[in-house]
Amino acid sequence: MELPVKRNGYTKARIGLLYRTIVVAIVTSILVTPLAISVSYVYSKARYERIIDRQIADFSNILFSNITPATSREIYQYIIQNYLESKNALKYGDAHLSYIALTDEFDQEIAQNDLIKKGDRVFNRQSIKSCIDSYVPIISYDGDRYFCARTSIVSGHRHYNVYGLLLVSDGVIADFINNALAICALTSFAVIMVSIFQYYVSIKIGRTLIKANVKTLLLLGNTIALRDNDTFHHNLRVMIYSYYFGAIIDLPDHAINELISGALLHDIGKIGIPDAVLQKPGRLTAEEFEIIKGHVTLGEQIMINSNWTDAGIDVIKFHHEKFDGTGYPNQCKGLAIPLIARIFAIVDVFDAISSARPYKEARSYESTMASILSSRGQHFDPDLVDRFIDISRMLYDKYANRNDDEIVNEANRILNVYYG
Repeated sequence: MELPVKRNGYTKARIGLLYRTIVVAIVTSILVTPLAISVSYVYSKARYERIIDRQIADFSNILFSNITPATSREIYQYIIQNYLESKNALKYGDAHLSYIALTDEFDQEIAQNDLIKKGDRVFNRQSIKSCIDSYVPIISYDGDRYFCARTSIVSGHRHYNVYGLLLVSDGVIADFINNALAICALTSFAVIMVSIFQYYVSIKIGRTLIKANVKTLLLLGNTIALRDNDTFHHNLRVMIYSYYFGAIIDLPDHAINELISGALLHDIGKIGIPDAVLQKPGRLTAEEFEIIKGHVTLGEQIMINSNWTDAGIDVIKFHHEKFDGTGYPNQCKGLAIPLIARIFAIVDVFDAISSARPYKEARSYESTMASILSSRGQHFDPDLVDRFIDISRMLYDKYANRNDDEIVNEANRILNVYYG
């Protein structure tokens, strides 16, 4: 029979972590988009304000060289219009000054040009002020776009406010959009890089913790073996059997994890059993057997406060319960016994029968399975016994009664496949 496909629970956990990392990166990128647009707006606005400031500086030099305190509104008007129509209104890249409104320190209008018109509408100081206060200070007008800005110039005791319209090309909008896209891209890239870094750090930490926990499982199993010389390889064999049995009946990964943990630690309560009883070579008396039965409760008490190894607590607590309710310690019956404990009960007895002990010989596959089948419906879940038959021959031929390095290597391989 083909071995069941090995499933990697830790790989699925990594995929889940990667998925969450990608989602966080995408959501974060979306959330920073408004910020990127705002930064782009500030940057673009500052750029065109610098352009208009330079042009107003040019204009102020002309203005102050041609005016006196007695200069009339008409003269101001003439200077503004003449400046805008002359070559002195230099172009800066994709923008040039097209409108000027001049006010005093009280914001009272001194003069303005009225070159920009459409129908009855004239761009004036009020429309420019409204434009400046808007989120995007650009007016679209008759196929053209104008950037709105305000600056101040001072000459001696005289103070002027200058409102301006900067005729800009479509490149202004493209510039605004490109800046936003560039900032979004950079921000998204940074978020994704940080998320990937966090992902790999989490994987590394997770692997370290899992390996440490697996070592803890094996260490605890070895501790039991110090009390009971047959326990070490028995633990490894039933862990291997549990893994393959769980895989062939398509148990979810978390349940296989519980089986692995529980199989390695199912007899940990034997640590608290006196040597005179635990290591007695002959048959136990009824009183001694009652003491042995206490290892289930002791094991539960040992593991109950563990945050990781308590995944196998159901195996530790229920592996001596029987399907017909005659087991111990709680006489649980049928489906009231957790599934992983019902699974483990089969492989535990399967290994006990097929392995040699100081007081008995190992039995053949046929004899072992005859015992299992005879307890179908009494000791064991009958449906699970039927499923176990499909894999029992392979498990017996490959691992039964083995106490060599191959068992250790297979156990480590399963742990590495499942947790690696």
